[in-house]
Amino acid sequence: MSKTVPACALLACLALACEGTSGGRRARDAGPDGAAQDTGTVDTETYNDDCDEVGFPVSGRPPDVMILLDRSASLGVGDPRPWDPTSAAVTAIAEAMDPQIRFGLTLFPPGQGVCAAASGPNVPVGEGTSQHIADILSKTEPTGRGTPTTVSLDAVAAYLAALDDESPKVILLATDGAPNCSDSPALDCETCIHSWSSCESARDCLDVTTIAHAMDIHDFYGIDIYVIGMGGVVADFDDVMSQIAQYGGTGDFYPAATPDALEAAFKDVAAATVECTFSVDWSALAPGTSKDKGKVNVFADGVLAPFSAACANKDGWRWLDDGTVELCGDLCHDYRYAIVHHVTATFGCDTVVE
Repeated sequence: MSKTVPACALLACLALACEGTSGGRRARDAGPDGAAQDTGTVDTETYNDDCDEVGFPVSGRPPDVMILLDRSASLGVGDPRPWDPTSAAVTAIAEAMDPQIRFGLTLFPPGQGVCAAASGPNVPVGEGTSQHIADILSKTEPTGRGTPTTVSLDAVAAYLAALDDESPKVILLATDGAPNCSDSPALDCETCIHSWSSCESARDCLDVTTIAHAMDIHDFYGIDIYVIGMGGVVADFDDVMSQIAQYGGTGDFYPAATPDALEAAFKDVAAATVECTFSVDWSALAPGTSKDKGKVNVFADGVLAPFSAACANKDGWRWLDDGTVELCGDLCHDYRYAIVHHVTATFGCDTVVE
């Protein structure tokens, strides 16, 4: 027997195409009124078509991700220029993951001044920013001088910390060079950034204070810092890049010496920021309805996912507490990488178990 199920609130809609569904889930298509309806059969021992089923809203926490993008002149050298695959990768990932991730964009250094610090975001963090990001990048040329990473990280961290929302805060630093441009007289200049420089000024020195600033940003503000090293030059300073990421709370940096590696790095970092836990809204049910967790079913792109208490079924889901559900291994991976686009839920039928 077929029945119509009221449409659930969609958690997220990503732009990448669905690459299929895993076995053991029950497919549903949209009916003429936009509601989901059955398109397949499930053994009656595990699914009861005679129950009353209603939409059950679930919601996640889209992270606030500020892309801090190096636009120094070195990115404009070569054929092809490193800037071209970089701007293309940023544009693509912002479009694909919008609105699941609330993206913003800050370019550094701004203008053509030497060691100019980022004064504010080029695109504020928010929903639906992908087109704005694409427009800004299409008009941007890599003409900046120097790599003022420390002051730019500080500016972006202050901006994110001031946002009035409960979303996780993330900085995605993408740079092709080690940090320099320090004005600190206390900097112990042990390494010159450029082989032709005599390090007459602290601005020419490797700014290792960036590492301490990354630690302060992570520890004080709770902001994670991911680092993508663009091109081969940054490999000369991989220890510094690794420590920025390590003390920024994300383990290690992502080296990306080729366009393919750059695209993969942006995908991996974006996926790492997405959570696989969702809050359920019991208040959306009719007054007097019992909070029976055994009457909840979860769907991935309209396809029934089985409940798996210990996540033995990697295509399933489980309860973390009375108000939170979590996607299991493979299903979580597919959601993070936009293979699964929507997560919804229903209430009323007995939960389908693995």
